[in-house]
Amino acid sequence: MTQKRHTFALAALALSGAFAFGVGCTAKATTGEPAAPTASTTAPVASTPPPPPDKDGDGVADADDACPDQAGKANADKAKNGCPDAPPPPVNKNISIEGNEVKIIKKIMFKTGSAEIEKESDQLLNDIAEFLKGDGKVIDLLEVAGHADKTGDAKKNLKLTDDRAKSVVDALVKRGVDATKLRAKGYGPYCPVDPGETPDALERNRRVQFAILKMGGKKTGFLVGCAEAAKNGVKPQPIF
Repeated sequence: MTQKRHTFALAALALSGAFAFGVGCTAKATTGEPAAPTASTTAPVASTPPPPPDKDGDGVADADDACPDQAGKANADKAKNGCPDAPPPPVNKNISIEGNEVKIIKKIMFKTGSAEIEKESDQLLNDIAEFLKGDGKVIDLLEVAGHADKTGDAKKNLKLTDDRAKSVVDALVKRGVDATKLRAKGYGPYCPVDPGETPDALERNRRVQFAILKMGGKKTGFLVGCAEAAKNGVKPQPIF
């Protein structure tokens, strides 16, 4: 009986040791290197940098703005980037198209008995040239017609008015107007606008007229010259 108990005790001890060894292995397996930490799925939020300075609030940064104190527009030209549009040039109310004529309020002044244009008319010629290159560019053919009053020799006045018309054409061409759009013609004293003989009437008849003969590719039908001029052999040139 004692021997059986001893044998049983040994068996139990052996079984206990085996169990302890198994538990120890299991514990060792579960208590090995710690698991790697799990990566966070939420990306860090980057802070938004402040916008570059823009004093005038036009969307062009001050560093690139040629006009940082004036709101304007983006422009590929660095000298104009961020600047407002240039104001349109002032309208010259002294020059306009009326019907089939270019009307000029001021007069082109010439030296007495000469085709030489006075210096005081330089600015007027500048203005006429700019008009013809701008609003007047729709004009295809413009006749610069010279007229005189009825005092003096008619034949001399005829030549004088022709020379004066040519002087005006030359002056406009020098200022950049297309020469193919201009022609000159003098009509002497034969086509007055005022039949009177007062100083004012004579002054009105001494003039340079700008007649539009073709515009927009078409003839205007404007009749240059007059019947009296035609009677004296002064006829307008044909229009092509």
